[in-house]
Order: sequence, then C-alpha cells, then structure tokens
Amino acid sequence: MKVCPACGAKYAHDIDRCFVDGTPLVRNKGSGGGMPILTTSRFLLMGGGLAAILGIASLLILVVLLLLLFAPQG
Repeated sequence: MKVCPACGAKYAHDIDRCFVDGTPLVRNKGSGGGMPILTTSRFLLMGGGLAAILGIASLLILVVLLLLLFAPQG
C-alpha cells in the first residue's frame, strides 16, 4: 500500500501519484497486507477529481430530465 504524504489518501501499490494533489506516493510501512485500495470516502470528502466528475455528471442528468419533463409539447 502507498500513502500520499500531503493528504493521507491510500492507494494500491501500483499507483505512483496522488489523484487529489499529484504528490508522489510513499510506501506505507504499517500496511498489513491484503488488497490495498483507494480510500474512497476520504477521497470524495476531500473534493477530489472523481467527486467533481460525479457531481457534474449528476447535475447534467438532472438538467436533461428537467428539460424533458418541462419541454413544450408540439
């Protein structure tokens, strides 16, 4: 497991840079093995890129639905 020294987000061993701030990752000496994954709750709470993309996508879906619902007929 690797950790971002700037924000503390955890990543799999094959990721080299933090998705949040681009900081090079360091190996976490305290990892107990298993399958390391990105800690999505912390990542999303920090307002990372994925959170922004999901927010924009849901907003676009809402706009399209509202346009379809209130579009003039005829």
